[in-house]
Amino acid sequence: MPHILPPYGDRTKPSVAWAVVTVACIVNFLDLFQSSMVMFGLADIKEALEFTAGDLNWILVAYTLTFATILPAGGQLADRVGLRLTFLIGTFMLFWTNILISWTPDRNGLLAGRALAGVGAALTCATGISVISHTFPPGKNRNAGLAIYVSCGPIGTVLGVILGALLTASPAGWRSMFWVNFILAGVACMLGFLIIPNFDRDTTRGFDYYGVATFMAGTCLLIFGLNDAVDLGWKHPAVIVTIIVGALLLIAFPLVERKVSEPAVPLSIMRNPHVLVPLTVFMFVGGGWVTWFFLATEICLNSLHYKTVLAACYFLPATAASMIGGGIGNKLVGMGHTKIVIVGGYVISVGALVPWGFVGPQFGIWYVIVFSIFYLFAAPGIAVAAQAIVLNEIPLEDHGTAGALMNVMYQFGSSLFLAVVNVVMGSTARTGDMSHDLLVQYHNGMWTLLAFTATGLILFVVFYLPRESRHAGILEKPQSESDEVKDEEEAVRATKNTMNVL
Repeated sequence: MPHILPPYGDRTKPSVAWAVVTVACIVNFLDLFQSSMVMFGLADIKEALEFTAGDLNWILVAYTLTFATILPAGGQLADRVGLRLTFLIGTFMLFWTNILISWTPDRNGLLAGRALAGVGAALTCATGISVISHTFPPGKNRNAGLAIYVSCGPIGTVLGVILGALLTASPAGWRSMFWVNFILAGVACMLGFLIIPNFDRDTTRGFDYYGVATFMAGTCLLIFGLNDAVDLGWKHPAVIVTIIVGALLLIAFPLVERKVSEPAVPLSIMRNPHVLVPLTVFMFVGGGWVTWFFLATEICLNSLHYKTVLAACYFLPATAASMIGGGIGNKLVGMGHTKIVIVGGYVISVGALVPWGFVGPQFGIWYVIVFSIFYLFAAPGIAVAAQAIVLNEIPLEDHGTAGALMNVMYQFGSSLFLAVVNVVMGSTARTGDMSHDLLVQYHNGMWTLLAFTATGLILFVVFYLPRESRHAGILEKPQSESDEVKDEEEAVRATKNTMNVL
């Protein structure tokens, strides 16, 4: 464990350590909350800022795209300037960009603010896991802190949809969503400044300019090309060139990483199938969640004609299911059943998506509620299990890089799946019946998402399931019983103090 500078001493007090976890969890919750909260507000934003139906998804993509592309640089920036400073810079960016968005008078200001907020989220996600890993010694408490941290992301996604709907329907309107963001970010920034310790940083490591630039350019060109295909058509030269060049740059990225002296992605990770395959899980989970929420909310509002607040209430049972699923997944991971959690989660997700391919006005509200519960139950456990595999396959000093990579895959999947689904929906044949055509577009989007999810399941079963992990168990060697009791007592006292302050 790296030395922690004064006044914290060589070992962070348990009360301070759990307070650090709390701050990291708030920001991780906020990072994913921002991605999904606009789902029910898209119609109001479209009307207020004059978006078209074809470019409305850029409100989502502008955030997830910068989130994904800046993350690789975030980990290396943390090595150079320190975990604490990088985390605080990212949190402060979340604060002021949401102030900008909440007062913007036009669409360009909103898209610019969303893109810059994605940069802030990238910096916090690149450092959040590493901050927790360096705060706790190896053992039960570190594993618990990391499990809580990763569970906050999916919970933020679900609550973002619900709270976003309630805020959009409130007298304050859609801008109030961003007020919540900058308040939470401001609180997290102040708390982080006060309690996150200074860790040693490795100033000898270089910066992978070539690798980061290759990944950023490739991702941006590919996503831009896919989105432009909806309006310009697949045969347009600009679409063809951007997609091909973007894909070639992403293919070249691993080759570039092998040539540079300080790669953003260590070769030990790129050559380890025990790490690479679980990392792809985050792409399918992230892409699946964000895309499903986009399609599900659009179906509820535009095809089933639910009112915004009622539609949000219909997702409340699914919110509870996602929390329960994360808890069950964490328990099973602690028992060493990571493969069962991931495969089972994928199977449940695929099964839950099939009914969404047939959803329509002829089915009652329970149809939506039940299959939302099944779908949202599965993903948190998958994420917890995949994270446990990755973090236990690599050394502590690479946890920051691993955290960045997991979130890169999550946000890259979100951007890619949204773009592909948007293309599929835009390519659906029209019959002249607008209501029917719109519902068919949503059905095709859900079937596309099901194909992506099934692909993730097949990849995991074929390339990872037969392998034996180098580690006998997922959990690291625990602390002594007396240390655990002391830490838990300190954590309880810290929680009570925090509640008193609030």
